[in-house]
Amino acid sequence: FSLSVMACSKGDNTEKLPVNYEHCLKKTIEGKLCFACPYRANEPLKNAKQMQGKIAVVQMGCCSYGKKLRYCQEAGAVAMMVVGTDNKQKYDQIFQIHEGDPEEEDEWPEGVPQPLKCNIPCWYILGVWEEKIINGADVTVEFNDKPLNRWLLGRIKCREQTLSSVKRPILAKDFPLRATRD
Repeated sequence: FSLSVMACSKGDNTEKLPVNYEHCLKKTIEGKLCFACPYRANEPLKNAKQMQGKIAVVQMGCCSYGKKLRYCQEAGAVAMMVVGTDNKQKYDQIFQIHEGDPEEEDEWPEGVPQPLKCNIPCWYILGVWEEKIINGADVTVEFNDKPLNRWLLGRIKCREQTLSSVKRPILAKDFPLRATRD
């Protein structure tokens, strides 16, 4: 598969929608996809060991992009892909990760260092493409050289030979939205 993606801008709560894509301007990002558990990455990831060195796949919702990013970076992910939840949505807004102090509605666990810094590439993909995303797929992500009208667009491509090596494709629907607590 080959799908279009939109980079998430980074900034802080004091700026009105700045566009800063320096974390995504590396020409090519390569790696294996790994679904976060919980899928919405609204708490520390239960599969942090499997996430090490991979591209985290998380679903939009439950918390800010910054909180999702914090948990993915702590787990050792090399990038984060946020999957939309509305199959009718189009790329009609710029998604932003707020660096610095957390947003007021988010409660951060004790002991989590602040402020947040966006150290890995992050992008958004429409929910309509969720069923094409396969856990363990070997992918390449490339962004355009510069933003076009404040948008930084790119493509994610799955290397076909890797799909045959995945015994049973694990799809997003196989992952819980929130991890169960003991």
